[in-house]
Amino acid sequence: MTPRSRQRRERKGQIVSFMERCGGEVALASITAHFGWENTETGLLMVDLKRGRVVEQHGSGKAAVWRLTETETAY
Repeated sequence: MTPRSRQRRERKGQIVSFMERCGGEVALASITAHFGWENTETGLLMVDLKRGRVVEQHGSGKAAVWRLTETETAY
């Protein structure tokens, strides 16, 4: 897989807004994840900002298993 195609895949998910920050390390984020042309889902994720990982999720389908990339943890 080329770096360019990997970058495109990682940008399928997008953070809409941070609702709460806890000690600068964990945030509750409202996200919208885009998959393909028509499939768009929204969910709430508890995010570990240091590791760029979801630690708790509220939602269904693909949005619930979406993971952050390092670029998006900078917000």
